Amino acid sequence: MEITTWIVNAFAEGHFSGNQAGVCILNSPINEIAMLNIAKDLGFSETAFAVRTGKGNSFDLRWFTPGEEVDLCGHATLGAAFVIFELGLIEASRVDFETKSGLISVEIDNNGYLSLTLEREDPLSSNMDLGQVSEMLGVEVLELFETKRDLFAVVSDSSVLKSIKPDLDLIAALPFRAVVATCGPSAGVSDYSLRLFGPKVSIPEDPATGSVQAVLGPFWKARLGKDVFGATQMSQRGGKLRVNVVGDKVIVQGKVVTVMKGSIELKE
Repeated sequence: MEITTWIVNAFAEGHFSGNQAGVCILNSPINEIAMLNIAKDLGFSETAFAVRTGKGNSFDLRWFTPGEEVDLCGHATLGAAFVIFELGLIEASRVDFETKSGLISVEIDNNGYLSLTLEREDPLSSNMDLGQVSEMLGVEVLELFETKRDLFAVVSDSSVLKSIKPDLDLIAALPFRAVVATCGPSAGVSDYSLRLFGPKVSIPEDPATGSVQAVLGPFWKARLGKDVFGATQMSQRGGKLRVNVVGDKVIVQGKVVTVMKGSIELKE
């Protein structure tokens, strides 16, 4: 079986920025072991596997890190949609993905921006110790909140956010997928900024993350009194995202850049 495989940068301002993802377009389903092995070989934080459902513009979509399957990945979803549009697999400007996290839709506009629509996720208070999390990140944490997947730490400003030196072993021992550090407006940078550390799922630091904006958008909306944000992910590669909170939805926008096109030969 020959699998169409692209490497893309999502939430990128150009080449060598944003979050890299592998995207595999399948003619028919393959087993989980094969998908995990492909994700290991490609070596990106996530690889997306899409296969047509046979229903209109709909695809089944799954995401794998080099270590395991995950239930949601924003940047690889954006990447999968981009490849589907680029290959001309559908004529519409919207693709629907059936996933373990429910139905996710991505639209593309005339300027090449892709919009990922996520279910809004309001943050919950956390019982984690501020001092303990401050020690893990190597900076003072002002506030904590959480979701069922992630722990969020608020720091004072972008200079503190940049200076974080995480203890990945301590973070991996937490009962969360990842720790997300965030701060509010920074002059000339963005409305809010973030960094994400997920050693438990084989992601020491994620370059650019779409899924957590479903939490950060509503959080910063409550703090800043606005609905539309420019967000910056202060990783080494850097990521730029547009975030719009609309009722019970959060729309995350970004651009995707092609890095490489090819195929994988999978022996039956």
